[in-house]
Amino acid sequence: MVIVGQTNVFEYDPVVLFVGLVIGLVSVVISFMKGKPIFALLGLFSGLFSIIGAFRIAKPDSQWAAKYYDPHGPEMRLARERFEGIPRVPSL
Repeated sequence: MVIVGQTNVFEYDPVVLFVGLVIGLVSVVISFMKGKPIFALLGLFSGLFSIIGAFRIAKPDSQWAAKYYDPHGPEMRLARERFEGIPRVPSL
C-alpha cells in the first residue's frame, strides 16, 4: 500500500533508537538480576517481556533481593510468600 506524502518509515531519529536500546538492555539486566532469566531472554526479542520482568517482584534468593531488599522488610516478605514451594530455575 502506497500513501502519497508518506516518508520512509525506517528513518528514525538516532536519539530515539539509542534511548530505546538503553531501556531494553537495562530492563534485560534487571530481569536477570531479579532471578527471571526467561523474561530476560524473551526480552531480547521483545522488550515488553524484559520490562514486565523488571517491574515484577524479585525472587528472594536473587542478586536484586540481596542488594535492594531489607531482609525483614515488606518486599522480602512478599517475595518469600510468592515463591515459597516453587522449584528454583537455575540461573544462567
